[in-house]
Amino acid sequence: MLRRIYVLILAVVVVAIVASGASAFFVIKSYHSQVSQEYLLNAARLIEQRLLAGDPQEQAAADISSVFQRDGEAIRVTLIHTDGTVVYDNFSDSTQMENHLYRPEIKAALQSQEAGFASRTSETLGQAMLYLAIFDPELNLVVRTSISYDIERSGYLSLLTTLLIVAGLSLVALLVIGYLALRQITRPLVELKQAANQVQQGDYQIRVGSLLDDKSELTDLGNAFNAMARQLSQTIQALEERNTRLDVILNSLVVPLIVAARSHDVIFVNRTAQDLFDRHLDPEQARFPLVLVTHHAQTEVLIDQCLQNNSPVSRELTITTVRGPRDYQVTASPIRYTNQDHVILTFLDISQSRQMQRLRSEFVANVTHELKTPLTSIRGFIETLRHGAIDKPAVARRFLDIIDIEAERLHQLISDILVLSEIEELKEDKDRQMFDLHALIDDVVVLLDDIASSRKISMVPEIDETAQMVSASPHRIKQVLINLIENAIKYNREGGRVEIHTRRLENGKLELRVRDTGPGIAPENQERIFERFYRVDTSRSRELGGTGLGLSIVKHIAQLYGGTARVESKIGQGATFIVELAI
Repeated sequence: MLRRIYVLILAVVVVAIVASGASAFFVIKSYHSQVSQEYLLNAARLIEQRLLAGDPQEQAAADISSVFQRDGEAIRVTLIHTDGTVVYDNFSDSTQMENHLYRPEIKAALQSQEAGFASRTSETLGQAMLYLAIFDPELNLVVRTSISYDIERSGYLSLLTTLLIVAGLSLVALLVIGYLALRQITRPLVELKQAANQVQQGDYQIRVGSLLDDKSELTDLGNAFNAMARQLSQTIQALEERNTRLDVILNSLVVPLIVAARSHDVIFVNRTAQDLFDRHLDPEQARFPLVLVTHHAQTEVLIDQCLQNNSPVSRELTITTVRGPRDYQVTASPIRYTNQDHVILTFLDISQSRQMQRLRSEFVANVTHELKTPLTSIRGFIETLRHGAIDKPAVARRFLDIIDIEAERLHQLISDILVLSEIEELKEDKDRQMFDLHALIDDVVVLLDDIASSRKISMVPEIDETAQMVSASPHRIKQVLINLIENAIKYNREGGRVEIHTRRLENGKLELRVRDTGPGIAPENQERIFERFYRVDTSRSRELGGTGLGLSIVKHIAQLYGGTARVESKIGQGATFIVELAI
């Protein structure tokens, strides 16, 4: 705006000076032309008077032309007869000159009986001239005086130069004076503009002071600006505090949260969602589509349904995250701000719930199957006995032995289920006590010696004679040892070897290793070996009397004591079960 004021003032000053200078130039030029005519007319009148007095033409013309000079050059005098014949010319030979009857100044003087004036190029001299002619009836002659147009022009060109110099100096002086005056007048406005720019750049503490000292209408403007700046500073501070609180709250949520626009562009992503989807992008820097974060097109479908129904919409989706595919209950809720429709998406992880449901279903199915097998066998032999086999002592005893074996399997299965259920419900073991682990290992080895001997398997506890004191439930640790060693015996080759080893780790946990020399476990089975009812070789496991819950019991007891259970094995090189326990 100030620049436009400067330009306007400059334009006004230039137009004023140019207009006044041009007017003065044309007025003075016109005056100068009149003076030149009067100058030539006076010379012609004096020549006329000298001729009337009887002076010779040459003498009269010479005397007058010597008196009337411009810039050291005498005026030209020409005498023309009424028929146009040149009688005398002080610049040229009159006998060689053309008839001048139709020269404009001659024609005008003869017709009007007054002075005739013309500005043209002389055909005789070949230069621009100013002519003035008068007719004297007594002399019957036209007296013409003339001067070079260059002389005439030099006069007003000199005037023009003077005018331009004066106009230039006046323009500079007026511009300097105007600039200084305008600067003084606009100084408060410049300060106000600078303060406004600083506010635009984020400096809300800026205030204007000179406007308050102006004691004019600008004082009210300064007060209004300062009040606006204070109010804006308070508002910005309040918004920043609220945004900070909101960011802290949203980023502290353990539930992933995303805000998206109707166009599916992401507006906000909390830190949990960024970490979950491994998309550390800032929507404020650049907009990006929702599918770039979730990699699931159904999340965008949820946005459309939510905005179409103007109500929350939920759907269970399997989404790939940094932790792999997970099941989520995705809820889209509509919100509206800045006059635009947006949607809040929350992602509730239901993977564990779904896994528990699947495990529960599998457990019920497996328990039903495991219970059904021995019961079916028992019922079949009972029906056989009822139909006459009981009358055959040898057959009856063999059937009763089979029924007893199946009943024992059933009892063992129910017992393992109860043990597993009991362990899963425990948060901590309240039956802890100090006991010697090495002594407990010896007891278990003695307990299983008959089973090992029947298959010619040697058990080698690699433990020293010093006591290994631990704090745990002897019953729970005994269950771990029995399950591991018994499995090592059952699934070993005949004449094989079972090694038991314990040691205290640097992290304070106790490591228990049971190694066999059996056929080993394939890699694809190692990950599932600790699942309930999972068997590598189902037919052989049933033949050996296993329930499929032993290793699952080992894993849960290890977790009860803050530890882990794993297996290391290669096909044909046996298997080593490793249990870490914080005891």
